[in-house]
Amino acid sequence: MSSTDGEIGMRDLSDKATQQRLEERLEKDVAAVKNDIAALTTRSRRAQYFAGAKKQARRGYKQARENVDAPSTT
Repeated sequence: MSSTDGEIGMRDLSDKATQQRLEERLEKDVAAVKNDIAALTTRSRRAQYFAGAKKQARRGYKQARENVDAPSTT
């Protein structure tokens, strides 16, 4: 069974189209991964900020509590 030049040409076109679709899909996937990483980075920064704010609030509460519990010198 031999292939004609036309059949070979059609396969080449099909292979090129398939390759182009795969490349486009890969570009979309890479863009989606970049977006996911950016979103995770933002969430991580927010979590760090709120963790720091929580720690600072606890320190403030502890200091205020100590001031309330301290004996008055007046």
